[in-house]
Amino acid sequence: MTNRAQSVTAARRLRHQVRSEVLKTRWSLPFLVLLAIVAFTTASSVYGTATTHLPKIDSGVLTLAEATHDLVRLSFGSLLFTTVFGVLCFTAELRHRTLARTLLQQPGRPTVLAAKAIVCAVTGAIYGAAALLVATLVTWATLTANGRDFRLDREDLLIAVGILLVNVLAGLWGLGIGVLVRSQVSAVSLVLAWTLLIETMIIGFLPETGRWLPGGAQEALYRGTDRGTLDMLPGGLLFCGYTCAVLLAAWAWLRRTEID
Repeated sequence: MTNRAQSVTAARRLRHQVRSEVLKTRWSLPFLVLLAIVAFTTASSVYGTATTHLPKIDSGVLTLAEATHDLVRLSFGSLLFTTVFGVLCFTAELRHRTLARTLLQQPGRPTVLAAKAIVCAVTGAIYGAAALLVATLVTWATLTANGRDFRLDREDLLIAVGILLVNVLAGLWGLGIGVLVRSQVSAVSLVLAWTLLIETMIIGFLPETGRWLPGGAQEALYRGTDRGTLDMLPGGLLFCGYTCAVLLAAWAWLRRTEID
């Protein structure tokens, strides 16, 4: 078989596997529940923060543009749920003992991992876009209801781009963690404990160290304002590096491990 024929065959197998992964994910309970949580938590955090920002705008502590940036940036919370989805994308098959059948249907295990990566990345884009939409609508409704103008500027656009990119990468990051940890409960617990507790404390108390961690790189990508945060480009490249490293480790593990 020629190289071109092999490439065409591999592409067809990948398309077939992507369709299979989409059918497993589309309208599945985890996908819908996590999407609903993204919308609810984003709306709650934006509205709560907006009510505290209004007096600051009146007193001149914050400009209207700065307040709008802060509110749009709150859509970053979606990346946690995107990461959890990435974990579930792999560990759910282990839990239900369907992974062996999935791997038997494809002669190449990398094809299965690549298809899951595509689905996780697209899901991350969906969650990020949903969070941005909710954050923008709640910001607009809150500001206009209180007699303030609502305008988006270049900084808001950069924040939105960062939110979308960080969610795409977070889906891949979660997938890699799920493959390496394997246990669904352990992997989800690890993601929540590391993101919400351990990493947050390191970034808060040791910002010069924390900015080089995955969470610090994520914050740089969505243009966070904490002290010591990297610029957007180096932060994005750093998180890309973390994501590629965990996916390569996942690929190596998947190639060598027997699946029951």
